[in-house]
Amino acid sequence: MLRTLALALLATTVACGSTGGGSAAKPSTSTSSVGSAATVRLTSPAFKDGGPIPAQYTCDGSGQSPPLAWSGVPTGTASVALRVQDIDTAQKFIHWIVYDIPPSTTALAGGQIPPGARQTANSFGKQGYGGMCPPAGARHRYVFTVLALQTELTVSDQGSPSELWSTLERSAVVGKGELTGTYQRGGS
Repeated sequence: MLRTLALALLATTVACGSTGGGSAAKPSTSTSSVGSAATVRLTSPAFKDGGPIPAQYTCDGSGQSPPLAWSGVPTGTASVALRVQDIDTAQKFIHWIVYDIPPSTTALAGGQIPPGARQTANSFGKQGYGGMCPPAGARHRYVFTVLALQTELTVSDQGSPSELWSTLERSAVVGKGELTGTYQRGGS
């Protein structure tokens, strides 16, 4: 209950552009909904959109995050956020959320995050990236989403990954891009 109230207050503070309480270091000057945001092109040198994600980026390999690159971040962006989510699970399992990425960053090397960026707990309950690990024989789709935001956020690590991402999506999104990869473990 308290966590939900705290996230609701944070979302209200960010949406209103308040700098009080440290919730939004750089308030937005205008609010854009995700639906009207500019298109950000998100790619990976490790796999093509809709293609298979190499095992090295999963629980069957080293489990490090894949390299990613993006372009088309709108002028006025204060920070970038990234999420990796399995859309073929009932709870939409979140493998990674990184936020407060500097807007000058246009790529992430495999297994790396830029200085100043923050990671939150994933659906495994661990900080940082958690490699894809669907049931044996099941082919799952993983959506990599990048958001360009007009704000930098200081949020509590006490909320769930889904609650944090919902807060980010309501935080003056000016650009969005997606990349989908698949992974299927051996067996049946």
